[in-house]
Amino acid sequence: GTVNNLADDQYNNDDIYTDETLYPDIENAVIKCKDGSNVTIAGTGTINVTSNGKNIYPEELEYHLDGENCISSSLVEGVENKKGEIQIHAQILPDVEEICNIIGREPTEKEVQSLIKSAVEHINEKVPAFKRIKSFTIRKKDFDRTTAQKIKRTTNKTDERPKNTIKVSGSKAG
Repeated sequence: GTVNNLADDQYNNDDIYTDETLYPDIENAVIKCKDGSNVTIAGTGTINVTSNGKNIYPEELEYHLDGENCISSSLVEGVENKKGEIQIHAQILPDVEEICNIIGREPTEKEVQSLIKSAVEHINEKVPAFKRIKSFTIRKKDFDRTTAQKIKRTTNKTDERPKNTIKVSGSKAG
């Protein structure tokens, strides 16, 4: 066999060795929805949720979420609601230390939920309707991460219908 030597700065570097470079022939996973639309989960994390082909990039919404003071990190994904429709859902790890600084003491669970919900609603005001986060769950423990500290999408995936979901105002999460 052939041995490939990597420079130390390239070892386990997800920025250089993406799914596309390691697996150039990988195909997108396409799920057919009851309403006739297709959901495409690509190697880049693209989620196509509408029948007219509008794409949602989870990384874009995660960037906005992670920029909020009360949020440490997030994972945005498409989950199926009770009607079989795919909706945008976020898993959110709160920044409890920052929340303590904001309110001046250890927060209650309801205070954390309220601050996170306000942050999500603030982000939803900035994005088009088809990109709005419909629901979220608050994580108690950190995400599984790569050696480069990126969130592993495959091992942190939400169940079909997540429990303890918080719906966002003006959004019907089903």
